[in-house]
Amino acid sequence: MIEIKGTGQETELTLLGIVNTNMGTKKYYAIKEFHTVRASSTWHGHSSLYFIDMNLKKFIRYNLSMPDNLPSKLSGNKLFFNYKDSLKIPRRYMQDLKAKLPPNICVAPFDCYYRED
Repeated sequence: MIEIKGTGQETELTLLGIVNTNMGTKKYYAIKEFHTVRASSTWHGHSSLYFIDMNLKKFIRYNLSMPDNLPSKLSGNKLFFNYKDSLKIPRRYMQDLKAKLPPNICVAPFDCYYRED
């Protein structure tokens, strides 16, 4: 994890690992980011999930709403997300990335975020 602090802002970056798509022919670094910006007396947070190709030429970003929406881990080309269902029971959701990076990332059932290339 890397923390970057500046006047009125803070960023926390975590390398989750490497994703292999297209039968291993395409590889991406998977990075999660939580960024806060001070606006007057309050702080505003932004969460993002990045996939960067090994040549550092292609950047894909998914903007997530809250830091709780960021994945807890990457294992076997699968992202794992923790969430609470409608009864506030802790659950885990898995997004498989084997074939390709999807047009949206779902962090829970019916809670998906679109990709930006």
